Amino acid sequence: MDNRIVLGLATLCIILGAGVAYGFNQIYSSQTQITALQGQVTALQTLVSGKDAVIAALQSQILDKEAQINAIQSQLAGKDALIDALQSQIDEKDALISALGVQISAKDAYISALESEISEKDSLINILNMLLKFNKQAVNIVFETSVGSFEVQLYSDKAPNTVTNFAEYVNEKFYEGTVFHRVVNNLTSGQWFVQGGGFIANGTMKKTQPPINYEITGLKNTNGTIAMDRGSSQNSATSQFFINLKDNPSLDFPSTNPGYVVFGKVVSGWSVVKAIGETQTTVKIFGNVTYPDWPIQDITIIQAYIKN
Repeated sequence: MDNRIVLGLATLCIILGAGVAYGFNQIYSSQTQITALQGQVTALQTLVSGKDAVIAALQSQILDKEAQINAIQSQLAGKDALIDALQSQIDEKDALISALGVQISAKDAYISALESEISEKDSLINILNMLLKFNKQAVNIVFETSVGSFEVQLYSDKAPNTVTNFAEYVNEKFYEGTVFHRVVNNLTSGQWFVQGGGFIANGTMKKTQPPINYEITGLKNTNGTIAMDRGSSQNSATSQFFINLKDNPSLDFPSTNPGYVVFGKVVSGWSVVKAIGETQTTVKIFGNVTYPDWPIQDITIIQAYIKN
């Protein structure tokens, strides 16, 4: 065999042996790396397992917290329902208190009205007692005015209802501060009288008690008598009165027209009444109402009282 071939084969064998050795070395090295990597993987798997346990524990805690939250929310819902129920009871109580307050106010108003009625009845009783004291014969009223005083005697025996009404106004001091707002001295009609008992000086009409029924007495509107004024209705007299300064038969009770009820006469101070009847008058307008016979000088009733 040719030496060159042998040398080539030997060289080839050496190269192959070196390659195999290198390959084995590489394989060994790779196995070592693989083993190291497997160790790292195992360590990582162990770490992941630990993390999974932590996550599981945290998830369990979260579930516990959610259960606690649900329990608290359920308690809150129960409290809200209790609060709503209590608020509803409070609203009902408030409504009841309000209704009771309205009832109390109504009762107070009713009691006040009853007390007022009792006071009026007491005044009426006083007047009736006074009438009994005078044996239903006569009651005297004194008028003190800004131009002097005069006295009238009331016919309680002949006009008891009218006298009682008039005496009640006197007893209530209704006439104090009112004026003689009308002086009629009419040459054409022949009427002459002075009228008062309803207005104050500024033209304001005072509030009166309900009107009284017309009373037929048979008394005439003669000079010096006092009679009740009224409206167009027969049963409309309240507080206003007039004093005749002459015989005024047109104001009596004819068959076709109810007249004006006479219930007394002037017994003293006639000069004062006559002076009132002679005062000058003018036309006054208060609001939309015209008063043609209003005295220029205010003649005011300072007080009127029942003479004992």
